[in-house]
Amino acid sequence: MLGGWLVSGCAGGPEVGGESQETPLRATRGYVLISLDALRADHLGCYGYERDTTPFLDRLAARSTRFRWSAVQYPSTVLSHMSMFTGLYPDQHAVFPPTGVLSPEIPSLAERFRAAGFKTSGHTEAGYMTRKFGFDRGFDDYSETFFGAERGMPQTFARGVRFLEGLGEDEPFFLFLHTYSIHDPYNPEEPYRSMFLPEGAPVPVLPATGESFRDVNLGRATVGPEDVDYFAALYDGLIRFADGVVESFFTDLERLGLADDTTVVITSDHGEEFFEHGRLAHTQVYPHTLFVPLIVSHPDQAEGATVEHLVQTVDIAPTLIELARLERPVVVAGRSLVPYLEDAGSEALVDEAYGESLFEGVAQWTLVEKRGGQVLQLVLSGPAREPKGVWVSESLTFESWSSELSFRALSFLEERVITVTVDGEELGTFELGEDWSSHRLPLGTGECGPCRVTLTADRECRRPVDAGVNQDTRCLGFRIDGGRIGEVELFDLGIDPQATANLARARPDDVRRLLARMAEYRWEPVATPGSSPLTEEERRALEALGYL
Repeated sequence: MLGGWLVSGCAGGPEVGGESQETPLRATRGYVLISLDALRADHLGCYGYERDTTPFLDRLAARSTRFRWSAVQYPSTVLSHMSMFTGLYPDQHAVFPPTGVLSPEIPSLAERFRAAGFKTSGHTEAGYMTRKFGFDRGFDDYSETFFGAERGMPQTFARGVRFLEGLGEDEPFFLFLHTYSIHDPYNPEEPYRSMFLPEGAPVPVLPATGESFRDVNLGRATVGPEDVDYFAALYDGLIRFADGVVESFFTDLERLGLADDTTVVITSDHGEEFFEHGRLAHTQVYPHTLFVPLIVSHPDQAEGATVEHLVQTVDIAPTLIELARLERPVVVAGRSLVPYLEDAGSEALVDEAYGESLFEGVAQWTLVEKRGGQVLQLVLSGPAREPKGVWVSESLTFESWSSELSFRALSFLEERVITVTVDGEELGTFELGEDWSSHRLPLGTGECGPCRVTLTADRECRRPVDAGVNQDTRCLGFRIDGGRIGEVELFDLGIDPQATANLARARPDDVRRLLARMAEYRWEPVATPGSSPLTEEERRALEALGYL
């Protein structure tokens, strides 16, 4: 896959090298990265929201650079933040929850700052941001206090302020602040709890917790439209609460005389979904979870600017590296956004974003492309792809947008005959043995637009644990390795920002083009990640956030 400064995706560890960046923007003494976990972009006033959730952030954006389309690479705290910290896509840094650990061969953003002589400090509220995953690397001090029953954001940001108060004269610094205060469980205190609730709104039977949302997403519980509206109102109250804490932090920057020499980046790791596409929380890659705010405040910026180009949160690390004149990394996937900070209307760097997600064995991949005023989002949903393809129990149904299928396959434990059905009509059969074999299946004349393909085995699936092969309890029939397989949706977010109208069948040429481009987004890990099992305390904390 193409990299920002160098082609990335190679095996082996990255090295630091090259000369420092030159840019007209003044290098400031300090750099602050603020992550407001679970904050979706379209719930901020400066991104068009009708509720007054972010009066301070709106004012800040009016004198900063606001990125209109900023996409995360994975709607998950650990994966998204690790991409922010490394400038690498998830498959490159390979820190997958719940046990992945960043390889020591991959330098983090804090390590790059500290190596350049900056004092570094990070403060978070635990969950998936603990030091066990490698987030503490490069920080002179790193606190990870779980917010628990009380909202911990004021305390978390106060620790950051104490770090600033203890700096030496003219000492350069990098500060990272992260809060779960907008994340579920949605339980704001007054006046924020009732601030956006409709008068007389009934209290949902289901509490606004991660465990409850997970039950809804798995079909174990149900909610009605009024319940979802209630949850969204509580969420908006938490945003308003967080907005006030951020304002207090900027007041402290002024008090300490740092405001005129500090660059601040405000963003999030993912948004939240309120049943726009049948789920709650953040398990999918639709716009509500994919797009987050990205506001960059440089003290020398005279007036506000809005960048309409499409960017990604994987771009944050290379942007800060260039702004601070740090040595640039040899391997990086993100691109520096400094050209946009210098001129918001400058020519587009890429105008393309890639993201993915996984929930209970179902994966989603997305590619967003911006061309002028048109913003096309392709979403492909299907079975999770393992390193060597997808295991199928007895049958697999998916869409194909080409005139033939090309794949490898094998059968589990015994030979099987696979029947191919296309758009309800049997096309033929092919045989599978226990070793990999290659297959090309014509699907008819012309291009599919799409064809609905079903592969069905003639024998029942078997469990490896029953056959004495290993302890795998899944029922396996055959395995297919032919790229990403699933159902396709296409949205034009420029005119349909809520992604309500699937245009895939109406625009097959766009689907084929974007599917071909998406197929290029595949990487190998830059370095082998470590692994650290969860403690019981960590497991309980993650369950409270709805992650397990």
